Amino acid sequence: MKCSLSSERLQNCSGHKLNITHPVSNMFEKYTCIFERNHHSDNCECNITVEGFVLTEIFNTTLLEGSNVLLYKTFVTSDFIKPKSPVLSVQKFENGNFNVTWDDQYEKHFFESLRINLTYGIKGGHKNVRKMIYDI
Repeated sequence: MKCSLSSERLQNCSGHKLNITHPVSNMFEKYTCIFERNHHSDNCECNITVEGFVLTEIFNTTLLEGSNVLLYKTFVTSDFIKPKSPVLSVQKFENGNFNVTWDDQYEKHFFESLRINLTYGIKGGHKNVRKMIYDI
């Protein structure tokens, strides 16, 4: 999981951290995420690895600057997940049709709970077709 922090008054990332807890079975998993400057922007970012990441998990987060609490917020993964970009393969047939397939790069148990919103059209055209795909 990646967390980003940006603010007009943010001078540096040192001293900022994110304490995260989330219930797993009858226990709480705890993480501390230390922010570092992103090399490509002015944002501060931190990363944690969550085992068995699923759509319905609840994360309680506390943003700290030193010992000062700046924010407390609860997140549900299904509200904020940013999917990985799929690897596309395109096959063009002589009749002008295309066969587009993709590798979603997800483990099977996680992929089964995803819905795919596919939009396609002719490049430069004004009409696109949208289709929600639940089972592929």
